[in-house]
Amino acid sequence: MGQQQLLLIVLVMIVVGTAILVGTQIYDASSRDNAITTITNDLLNLSTIALNYYRTPSEYSGGGQSFKSDSKGWTIPQNLDTLGNRVYSIVAITKNSIEILGQSIDEQTGLDQTDGVQVYLKLDKNGVHDFRIEN
Repeated sequence: MGQQQLLLIVLVMIVVGTAILVGTQIYDASSRDNAITTITNDLLNLSTIALNYYRTPSEYSGGGQSFKSDSKGWTIPQNLDTLGNRVYSIVAITKNSIEILGQSIDEQTGLDQTDGVQVYLKLDKNGVHDFRIEN
C-alpha cells in the first residue's frame, strides 16, 4: 500500500473512534437526564398518595392529619416500591413530614452506587417541602 492510503486509514480510524466516544458520552448524559425525570415524576405521584393518606380521616383508613401515628403510618404501596430499574424507599417519617428516596438501579449488579441517580423528596402537610438530586 502507498503511504497516502495508510495515512487515510489512520485518519479514518481516528475520526470513527472519536465519533464513537462522543456518541457514548451523549447517550450517558441523556440516560441520566431520563432517569432523573422518571424518578421525579414517580416521587411526585408517591407524594400525592402520601398527602391523600395524611388528609384522609383515620376512620376511613387514612392518617388523620398524620403521616405516622403510634400504631401505623404511611408506607409505599408494594406495587410501587420497585418500578422497572427504580427503587423507592422511605428515609424518614414523622407525624408531620416524610422523606422519600428514589434510586436508579443497575439490572445486573443491583443498586448502582457510582453512576446511579438518587432523588430525595421531602413532604410535609402543605406539599413538597424539599427536593434534591444527588450524583
